[in-house]
Amino acid sequence: IQSKFGVRVHRGVHGQTIIDNSPEYIREALHGTLRRLKTDYIDIYVVHYWDQKTSVEIIVDELKRLRQEGKIRYFGISNICDAHIDLWTPYKGDFVSGQYEFSLACRSHEDEIKHAVNDLGISPLTWGSLGQGILSGKYNRDNVDFGSDDRRSRAAYVNFHGEKLEHNLRIVDKLRKLADSNQKSVASCAVRFILDYFADSVVIVGIKNVDQLMSNLEAMDWHLSKEE
Repeated sequence: IQSKFGVRVHRGVHGQTIIDNSPEYIREALHGTLRRLKTDYIDIYVVHYWDQKTSVEIIVDELKRLRQEGKIRYFGISNICDAHIDLWTPYKGDFVSGQYEFSLACRSHEDEIKHAVNDLGISPLTWGSLGQGILSGKYNRDNVDFGSDDRRSRAAYVNFHGEKLEHNLRIVDKLRKLADSNQKSVASCAVRFILDYFADSVVIVGIKNVDQLMSNLEAMDWHLSKEE
């Protein structure tokens, strides 16, 4: 079980959230998570965003105290940008994972991931691994015209619009060839790419049904060749 901390509802402004890494809120958020999940500990507790006010030393000290108390086992980072990595490198070895968006449809955080791996010694933990679903293999140029009531029609679903969509569909065409030659699903090839590209990485996938589960599981126990 992984959970994050650091984003909370503003106690004075309805509907507004703020980033808070204070020791008090780290502990408060964890106790709330333990209560809601009805568990005694969290496997990985992650800094969702850094508030740039609380020193990294204070954050690490509180996480270590929680670990000593048996309430967490490990801790990780998320969304730590390149400009701030140097402030976290003195704590190399304390963090086990770094969570970033990464897929064949989104490689904009690639350098940040590499720096975090090299400078902090973390394992990449990637989300958005199927590019909001565009890399699943179920979309082509004939079925991406969504109605206004479909959330994929929103601008936030960047992978389904404009030149970005065309670029992604060209990637999917290549993935289909890889899938055929390896006798695997398109989605599993997209996931396998991440696992082979970043050593010791963990891929987060979203699953709505058994078919999606089985398609994603096809990424296990094989490798893409260097040429692929």
